[in-house]
Amino acid sequence: TASTFERALKIWRRFDARYEATLETVRTDASLGKMLNVKSTPTIYINGRMVPTTAPAQYDALIAAALKTAK
Repeated sequence: TASTFERALKIWRRFDARYEATLETVRTDASLGKMLNVKSTPTIYINGRMVPTTAPAQYDALIAAALKTAK
């Protein structure tokens, strides 16, 4: 129907208006990931060190240890 077409056109125009800025953000993020040697997501860093993917409870322990050494 006409109203469905109008809604779709409105969505497309919003998408089109944001496309260039969003593309630039994605390119910037991809470049940063490449510089940091990110190979997959999620990739976790704690105090500038890449942490292997592990169970969430282990992240808590790593963060706690990092906080202790920061004091």
